[in-house]
Amino acid sequence: MRSNKHRKVKTRFKFTKALAVLLGFIVVIAILTGLLSIESDAEKLYTKITTAQAAVDDFSGTSLDEDNVFKEISYKKLTSKIKSSDYVYVYYGTITNTDYLTYIQTVNDRAQTYNVDRVYLLDSVWATSINTDDEDFGEENNLVLSEVERALGGVDMTIVPSLWVFKDGEVVFNSDDYINDTYQASTWNYVIEQAFGRYPGEED
Repeated sequence: MRSNKHRKVKTRFKFTKALAVLLGFIVVIAILTGLLSIESDAEKLYTKITTAQAAVDDFSGTSLDEDNVFKEISYKKLTSKIKSSDYVYVYYGTITNTDYLTYIQTVNDRAQTYNVDRVYLLDSVWATSINTDDEDFGEENNLVLSEVERALGGVDMTIVPSLWVFKDGEVVFNSDDYINDTYQASTWNYVIEQAFGRYPGEED
């Protein structure tokens, strides 16, 4: 009788161990499948921009390459980033602005040509949507806006799109110095060339 009981216990143990291994395997597969299905930040950004470009009627620009130099950044992180002794490149605007979408691939192309590995995208929605006529809202946010502009070297955050290059906390290139109210392709192509041609990245 003792021998039979011992065999029954041993059988249950083997079954439990096998089940645990099987369940563990299923969990691992589920986790890996989930990870593979999650888009990276770069993939999400690429999808967001190209979707916005495709939605523009008679879009005259070039669709953004999947292999691009862009990364989104917040105002707070950028104010810290620009203090670097390295050049920091920023393309400022929003995907609801056709000019911004039109020239983003040109920015990407020239950045790669001049060995610039990263261009930060700073969203302008917050800055350009401030209602200055609202006495209860506009004055307070204008104060915040002016503080951010000052922290970013005095750039004008009401002009979209803009292309900036920073070094040691200072603006060394500002597209606003070249462009006023007209966003012509010839002008913007020249401005983008100047930004990266004057302040290129380091060769590998």
